[in-house]
Amino acid sequence: MSDRMPVMDLIGNEALGAGPWACPRCGRENKASWRACPGCESDRDGVLPTTTRQQPRQISALGVVLGLVILIAVVVAAVMLAEPVWAWAVEQWTALVAWVDART
Repeated sequence: MSDRMPVMDLIGNEALGAGPWACPRCGRENKASWRACPGCESDRDGVLPTTTRQQPRQISALGVVLGLVILIAVVVAAVMLAEPVWAWAVEQWTALVAWVDART
């Protein structure tokens, strides 16, 4: 059996003396086994959990400058390497065509 049923659903709410409860914040009817309301996330007393939300990360000026330097370095390297790589590719293509012509 891969799907597991919560213990409270197996025992039954009557055995524990508790029934479904209504959320004090939003009024939603909830199962007795639920500790918090899935609608508003408050507990049985209507208290919201105290969670601290993380602030979005701020991009520092150093990060921006470093990113631009890396981008410029990649572009310069691509421009400087483009001609030799292209010449090598043409040379290889010419050698391949000559080899094929020699075989036919």
